[in-house]
Amino acid sequence: MKPVVLKNQGADAFSSFMPVPKPIGEPVTNVRSAVAPVPESEAVKMGIWEATPGRWHRVIVKREYSYFIDGHCFFTPHGSTETIEIRAGDSVYFPENSLGIWDILEPTKKAFLIMG
Repeated sequence: MKPVVLKNQGADAFSSFMPVPKPIGEPVTNVRSAVAPVPESEAVKMGIWEATPGRWHRVIVKREYSYFIDGHCFFTPHGSTETIEIRAGDSVYFPENSLGIWDILEPTKKAFLIMG
């Protein structure tokens, strides 16, 4: 398999901003992404993701590794009293079924790899 590259194409590489599927209150967070095709495997998805401030329920149930490029946010896993603070430069691994609440305080951008 040869390497897959997600070329920097500026804003043209991104989808349009869309509201998150399960918002909590106002403002409703908008997200967009640029996804690189990984033709040898439908079990892997990688790309860049951006979100505007707001709160919502995380709906991704697959394993995910993310590197946060910009922003400031919090994630509270369901069933936990611990809130995780995430800032630009941080990396996070979400195990399978890591549901919870996102609270985006500043516009946030991350590079992600979803597996499974």
